[in-house]
Amino acid sequence: MSTERSEPANANPRVLIDATGLGTLSPEIDSDLIELARAAGRTRDDVVVVCRPRDAKLFKSFDLEVHRAPDRIRTERSRRLWIDWGLPRLARSVGATVIHSPHGVFPIVTRLGRVVAVRQTNGPGDRIRRVLSAIRTDVTVPSDAIADEFRDATGLPANRVHRAHLGVSKDRTAIPDWEAVESVSDLYGVTEWIALLASDDNLDSVETFRDGFRRATEFSGHRPALIVLGVEESAAVSRLTELVDNGFDVRIVSGLDDSERSALIGGSLFTVVLDDSRETGRALLDALACGAAVMARNTAVHREIAADAVEYADDTPAAVEIAITGLLNNPDRRRSLATAAVTRSHAFSWESSLKEHRAAWTRASLRA
Repeated sequence: MSTERSEPANANPRVLIDATGLGTLSPEIDSDLIELARAAGRTRDDVVVVCRPRDAKLFKSFDLEVHRAPDRIRTERSRRLWIDWGLPRLARSVGATVIHSPHGVFPIVTRLGRVVAVRQTNGPGDRIRRVLSAIRTDVTVPSDAIADEFRDATGLPANRVHRAHLGVSKDRTAIPDWEAVESVSDLYGVTEWIALLASDDNLDSVETFRDGFRRATEFSGHRPALIVLGVEESAAVSRLTELVDNGFDVRIVSGLDDSERSALIGGSLFTVVLDDSRETGRALLDALACGAAVMARNTAVHREIAADAVEYADDTPAAVEIAITGLLNNPDRRRSLATAAVTRSHAFSWESSLKEHRAAWTRASLRA
């Protein structure tokens, strides 16, 4: 039984989002921050943003209250120093009771509520994990898989680690129209293809998929092209050369714009998702939102994101072979999965993510 105080019905703390780290870490983290801020603007949420002067126009376009950080913050070291003393002062001056830190750097000494976003399975570095554990701040994570591992790593109680799923980016992903699909078909000279979403973190799974794919298609008479996205070229070549040597049509692509990527995914016979995006489920969300029939690695985060909207395969060549054979031979199953993918993707909006963040901010405010 929870021993926390019940939340008042009107609990809605004012939140200061620290966006001064925009451009310092990964583009994915920056994209998530921008989408969350955009959702806050659409819903008129009581959110204030502080950012570097160069980014003020972007956040003001979301109809949010925006404050510029001092011009003297030119290096990562100066930014971290300012976060310790300047950020809490700014929060108090704008009436915020919670500081949200999407880039993992947060003020250590303050009585304000603090919520730190963690995006990776192993969380921030060892030093930051020790600090989080010592000061008992609140944390948001994008999946239950990360939440469980982060609680184990830090010793934070369950009610301080909040799951806030990522949302679908409508700018990045969309169901392609037939003209877009026809365009990429002509560009790559293929009429049927399977899209493979993987990453350099999943190279063992790429090899497993390779063996299962070869077994399923080598003698079937149905051998679609394989278009690989997300893996560094040399790593993909070293693991897929065996397919090329045996006459398979393999394309390794990169540098795509959003519309091309959506067309390759949504226009495929089906899309195979090996990349769990460090247990955030980002690649799977993209595939669902593009309206693709999806086959995915059987992992906890993939099941959390997709439920029964995809075909799962364990990390063995035999399991991959069975799944691919079933999808290639059953167009009705592919159509059913494509419909289920679109339906499932609607559950992951940035407005829904904002509500989950808001719940974390409210708890942090009550504790502060």
